[in-house]
Amino acid sequence: MPGKHARTIRRAALAAVGLAAMALATGLLLPLLLSSDAAKDRVEAALSNWLGVSVTIAGDHELRFIPDARLTLNDIHLASQDGLWRLDAPRLTAHLDLFGLVLGKVSASTFELQEPRIETAYWRSSRTDVPSLSQQVQHELARLFRYRLKLNNGQLRGKGSAPGEAVTNIDLSLSANEGKNAILRAKFEYHAHPFELRLTLSDIAMLNNKAPGELAASLVSPVISAKLAGRTIEGDGRVIGTLDLSTSDLRRLSREMGADFPHRASFGAARLSGQGTFNGNGAEFDQLRIDIDGNSGEGRLAIRPFGVRPTIEGTLAFDRVDATAYLDDLKALFDRRNQASPNLTGLLDAADIDLRMSALSIELGHVTLGRTGLAFLMREDDLVVDISEAELIGGTGRGHLRLSPDALPLHSLDIELNAANIEMANLPLADATVTPNGGKASLSLRAKSTGTTLADLAGNLGGKIAGSIDNPRVSGLDLGAEVARMNAAARAGIVSNSGSARQGLKLEADFSPQEMQIEKLSWAAAGYLIDARGKLQFVDGGLALRAKARTLPSADAETEADAGAPYVPFLIRGTWRQPKLLPDLKGVSQAPAGSD
Repeated sequence: MPGKHARTIRRAALAAVGLAAMALATGLLLPLLLSSDAAKDRVEAALSNWLGVSVTIAGDHELRFIPDARLTLNDIHLASQDGLWRLDAPRLTAHLDLFGLVLGKVSASTFELQEPRIETAYWRSSRTDVPSLSQQVQHELARLFRYRLKLNNGQLRGKGSAPGEAVTNIDLSLSANEGKNAILRAKFEYHAHPFELRLTLSDIAMLNNKAPGELAASLVSPVISAKLAGRTIEGDGRVIGTLDLSTSDLRRLSREMGADFPHRASFGAARLSGQGTFNGNGAEFDQLRIDIDGNSGEGRLAIRPFGVRPTIEGTLAFDRVDATAYLDDLKALFDRRNQASPNLTGLLDAADIDLRMSALSIELGHVTLGRTGLAFLMREDDLVVDISEAELIGGTGRGHLRLSPDALPLHSLDIELNAANIEMANLPLADATVTPNGGKASLSLRAKSTGTTLADLAGNLGGKIAGSIDNPRVSGLDLGAEVARMNAAARAGIVSNSGSARQGLKLEADFSPQEMQIEKLSWAAAGYLIDARGKLQFVDGGLALRAKARTLPSADAETEADAGAPYVPFLIRGTWRQPKLLPDLKGVSQAPAGSD
């Protein structure tokens, strides 16, 4: 037995010595068999064939075999044949196949670029180029996966772009096992934000639509997270699977994309996720969930952002929408002091949108809408918004808005709003001294405007309002006592028709952005009929009305009082929140109702 072990040990030692001798011989002989110039020429040809580019090596080169076979090329320049991109790097290292070298073949297993600077004309591509660009990127990626590739501390920028627009600190690696199980990993910075990118493919032939397969992709940063997982079908470039987009700070993300909101509304977390099909043209969600600051909705949505006109189509249903935090930003868009108020031509040309939305409740500051249905249609420079139903303060509301081209660049706006059975007691008037505590109101509004910006539309808006209140009741104002007091002072001799139970108010008015011109205000209450006309200022709520109080006709008489009946003239001043009834020293008794 000892002799057998001794023979085994001797054989192992001889094998080790033989291997060492072969390695030594290889290390000594390979430099003699292969010159660095020959390796350089072959690697240069491999690069050119692999990437389809012209290769220029301006610096020196070095071939080493320890610790592995590698060729280092200094000051390398690559340029695409079509001139759309170029790459400059101080050093490229090609890791060579040692066994291939022994057989007289020069083949690289891995290429490693140090500090490459990549410049591309694709940076300035328009959105209509994205689908074809996406296909080209897929084709180039399939080509790149033929070798293992590493980029260290790279930079990518567009031709003529500002330095701050560059993608920097790029560390990237590509690998695949004979075209299978391909993996791309990358880290980079953009706008001083770190990003991590990962892509896995079961078969790189998927990239050319030549094989089915599965993929998973993710892009993660402090600003945004995007994850796509699914499968492809041979010959079909679509991915069938799930897409998840999220951000913890929607305002910050919008700012990074070149947009911002003037009043710093508290836009926070947002997420869009769902199942569907996705490709270079966009996304079609069969099942979608959207969350913005706690406002959650579900539905179907198709987003095609890369056509001549991007399109968005779908149906979304929300449980609760709280838009209170965004009201200041919305108001700022219509403020003429805002120099950034959107131009209408650009706004209506931005996209084609066909959305149907519903919500069980919508909160707008102190106002809450119940079940609401809304249709938003923007197509061919024409915008239509229809509110088919809205539960509003115990009643219902409907609305129609249309914005269309006029004598360009002017656009015309038409608005029609109607409300019925509004519970006056539930109006949000907490700081008013005179408040309604009963009655149901109906209201109709017709308005028009023209302009070139949203601020112009708001500044030129004008129209008519008509409304009525059945059985109005108020607190904070004893109308009967006030009329009796002024009646005694004026010695008009009118009396309250206390036998009449009629209660009602009617309003007809014109309005502009600055004021409401009340043409007729008729209020039957406390046995009196009040007729008034005048102005309401929108800026401070100031009232300037002249009014007359008469004895209320009997229930079966005409609503209008006898023009020759006595009346008490008085003024309505103060504000609509704190109105004041004052004697009208200039009023003339026995004048027709409504005369000054």
